[in-house]
Amino acid sequence: MIPLRDANPVRRAPVVTIGLIIACVAVFAYELGSQSTGGDPALEALFRQYGLVPADLTAALGGGQTDRAFREVLTIDSAGSGSWSSTSSAGSRQPSPRS
Repeated sequence: MIPLRDANPVRRAPVVTIGLIIACVAVFAYELGSQSTGGDPALEALFRQYGLVPADLTAALGGGQTDRAFREVLTIDSAGSGSWSSTSSAGSRQPSPRS
């Protein structure tokens, strides 16, 4: 449920919040307009032009060893069983029940 009021009133309007909402709606409308006029190829071109690819950002910031170390951490972290419990510490795991 969205809160409509608060117990402690403020004197200023939430300018930043309203600005972020307007920016998100404008970008979404631009995305819909791009897709409706040019179809899926236009939408893909929009994403390629304005989308952020983490590998491109890392390469632009110097890549090198940082990029390699980051990939190794992701590889090690994703080598678990794929569940949230695989990332928890060993001390917090419950022993399996014996039959």
